[in-house]
Amino acid sequence: MPAARSSFLGENLNVDSAVSATSLISVTGDDDDRTPYERVLYGLHHDQRWLKEITLGRRVGFYRFRGELGQGNFSTVRLALHQLTRDKVAVKVIDKAKLDQKTQRMLAREIANMDAVAHPNIIRLFEVVETLSRIHLVLEFAPGGELFNRITADGRLTEHDSAKVFTQVLAAITYLHGLSIIHRDIKAENVFIAGPGIVKLGDFGFSTRVTSLAQQLSTFCGSPPYAAPELYKDESYQGPAVDIWALGVLLFFILTADMPFKEETITSLEKWGINRDSLEEGAPMGARSPAIATYRIMLHRLLTQANTPSKVSNNNSVETTTTSATSTTPTSSPCKEIVVRRPKLRLRNGLASSAPGGVKSKACNIV
Repeated sequence: MPAARSSFLGENLNVDSAVSATSLISVTGDDDDRTPYERVLYGLHHDQRWLKEITLGRRVGFYRFRGELGQGNFSTVRLALHQLTRDKVAVKVIDKAKLDQKTQRMLAREIANMDAVAHPNIIRLFEVVETLSRIHLVLEFAPGGELFNRITADGRLTEHDSAKVFTQVLAAITYLHGLSIIHRDIKAENVFIAGPGIVKLGDFGFSTRVTSLAQQLSTFCGSPPYAAPELYKDESYQGPAVDIWALGVLLFFILTADMPFKEETITSLEKWGINRDSLEEGAPMGARSPAIATYRIMLHRLLTQANTPSKVSNNNSVETTTTSATSTTPTSSPCKEIVVRRPKLRLRNGLASSAPGGVKSKACNIV
């Protein structure tokens, strides 16, 4: 177990936002009586250098890109600078060509839900800029990066720092539930360090707004290691409950730098190349995804084996098959009462210290 680190929440995470907007004078000349805002608007449509940067993807709207922060299945997150305030922002760049109708609806929900919230522990959506081929979500920039990467690199948090982090995430979820918004993707990768002692919840890609907190949902969402058991039953579920379960897994990870629900003996999908990313990509497609179909077949096999009547041996004694929480090896005992139990869900730890920066939690393995 890595040693606890109590200082990371006090690190100095400065954001350079002190540059004056007077530098915009160079766009139209120092004798121009237009406001800085008007100068930027003029530059976007008339300045040849700016127009070239827009064409090359180096600028969009009031934002000039400065680097890349990360990549997702359908998007790239880039660092940018607002041309007036000089504040750093994170811009989620989404390629329209990669969006089908279902992901378009999910994106619309993500934008609507983020546009409706304003909380000190939630990443703020500032602007949506749409071009012919891309959609840009301009988001609050958290210079400390993902909580997952910090814990993977530096080790678990002390109980004091864990309480600070968890209290802020809990406040964000309480606020969202008060607005009837279910996040459905709470995990350390979606908690961002915004400054000394400050964390913020982000990534509303799987979020949904319900008419009532008791409303039944049916879509499998989120990361398998954080998913509540009811999500694996192909039944409806209540949104707040799955968020609360994920909060519990998050707290465990913060305190231990490890994941719960591990099992040594696995029936694993990874040997076929079906990992967490495969399942997450296929989750919105449901039965139309080959990865999800393979997972369901394996789960069906396990459930069927667990409920198969016990065999009768040659000496007419009854062989009992019991599924244990610690082993998947069937045990037999003659002349005993038949015991049939349903297999328990186990989540395999996906952390690997040998990989640079840590490996994010893998897909769920059922035992």
